[in-house]
Amino acid sequence: MMGIVVVTHGGLGRELLNCAENVVGAQADVRVLGLTGSEAPDGFEKRLRETLLELETQAGTLILSDMLGARPATSACVWRGTPNSISNS
Repeated sequence: MMGIVVVTHGGLGRELLNCAENVVGAQADVRVLGLTGSEAPDGFEKRLRETLLELETQAGTLILSDMLGARPATSACVWRGTPNSISNS
């Protein structure tokens, strides 16, 4: 199964996952990371990297973000090594 990481500001991602799981049930390969206002970008990127390595599968990992171009999304692109390759597709 493909891993899914939801990266958002604050607790938005956790609440979105809670809503989805109310409909489809608990999901094993889904992780949520929320960037807090007091967290340094390097710290968030480290947590993201650790989470992506934990979920690494042959099927890949889908990263969902709340805002195109915001810190959670750009952190994912930096980790991939493509800081200028944000896609909204």
